[in-house]
Amino acid sequence: MSYLPLAGVRVLEWARERPGPMAGRKLADLGAEVVKLSDAGREQGGDGVLWPVTDRNKLSVRIDFGTEEGRAAIRRLAEVADVVLDGSRPGAFTARTGLDLADLRRRRPSVVVCSITGYGMTGPLSRHPAHAPNLDAMAGIGSAVRGDAGGWAFGARANLSVCVELGYLNGVIAILAALHGARETGQGAWIDLSLFDAAIEGDRRRLDRVLPGQTVQDPRSVDLRDLGAARSAVYTSSDDRAVILMCAEQKFWARFCRSVDREDLVARHADGDAALQAEIQDIVSRRTASEWLALFEEHEIAGSIMLHDREVLEQPQFAARDLLIEADGDRPPALADPIRWADHGGTRPGQDFTVPVLGADTEDVLGRWLVAAPAGGER
Repeated sequence: MSYLPLAGVRVLEWARERPGPMAGRKLADLGAEVVKLSDAGREQGGDGVLWPVTDRNKLSVRIDFGTEEGRAAIRRLAEVADVVLDGSRPGAFTARTGLDLADLRRRRPSVVVCSITGYGMTGPLSRHPAHAPNLDAMAGIGSAVRGDAGGWAFGARANLSVCVELGYLNGVIAILAALHGARETGQGAWIDLSLFDAAIEGDRRRLDRVLPGQTVQDPRSVDLRDLGAARSAVYTSSDDRAVILMCAEQKFWARFCRSVDREDLVARHADGDAALQAEIQDIVSRRTASEWLALFEEHEIAGSIMLHDREVLEQPQFAARDLLIEADGDRPPALADPIRWADHGGTRPGQDFTVPVLGADTEDVLGRWLVAAPAGGER
C-alpha cells in the first residue's frame, strides 16, 4: 500500500504549461486531492489537454469561467482548498476566474497560494511572455542552445529545461513548507515562485565565479570534450561513443591509471595538460564504450558512458530502481516518481495512477467540496 502523507490536503490547480501541472502532479502523487480546473467556455474538450505525465492522479473539473454561476463556484472551491496553485502570468488567474488571490489570503490566512510564473510577480519582465528556452537563456544557462562555428542552434535536449525542472520542484518545496507553517501557526503564505529565479540559483557554481569578477568563456569557444583537465574530460571510444572520465579526486585518477597499466601517469594531472589529454584519448580509443563501462564498474572509477534514448530505459540500473510503471489497458507506460519510501516496502508515490477524463469529476468534486461549506471559508 502506498504511503500518502498528503492525504486530506485539497489543492485547486489552474495551470496549463509544464511547471504548474508538474507541481500539482507531485502533490497528487504524494496523496493530495488535486482538482485541475478547466474553463468549459474556452478550452476544447477531450483528453488530449490532460497529459498523463503531468495530470495523473488528479481530478478534472470543468466550469464556465464566463458565467456568474461558474465564477461563484470557483470562489467557493477556493474557500475550502488548502492550496491554490496558479500557473499563469501575474494577474491572469484573477482576470479569468474573478477570484482575487490577495483578498483570499486576507480572509483566509491559513490558505497557501503558489503562483508559478516565468519571471516572477515583480520586475520589468514580470508580465513578459516566455517559454523554457527563453528563461534558461535569460538566466545565462541556455542548456538547450549549442554554439557552432559562427552561429547558434537548438541542441538535442531542447525539451530539458533547467528552469522548468528546478522551478516546479522549488514550488513543491515551498508549498510543503507553507502547509507546515499553516498547521503550526495558522499562517499560510502566498508563494511567488519564478522559474527565472530557480534557473539562476541552479547555475550557482558558475555564477559564484562570475560574482568576484572572473571571466567565463563564451559557449561558442568551449570544446565540449574538454572540462578543463585530462582526468575530467569526455573522450571517444573505439566505437565512436562518448566516454566520460570524471576522476577529479586523486584516488579515482590513480585507479584509472592502474587499471590501464599506466602507473607512470598517476602523478600527471595538471589542468591544461594537452599532451596528457591526447595520451588518454589514445588509451580510450582502444576499447568500446561498453568495455569502458565494465572497467569503470570493476575498478570503482568515477566514469560512465553517454547513453541515448532506449539505452537509458534498458540499462540494469533503470530496472533495478523500478523506474517504469507498466502500461495498463489504454494507459501508456510512464516513468515512476523518483521518491521512494524505504520504510514502507520501498513503494513510491503515485505508483498506481489514473489519468482523469476532462470534466469527469465536476459533479463529484462540487458535491463533496461545496456541501455545507462554511461562510468563512475555513474547513
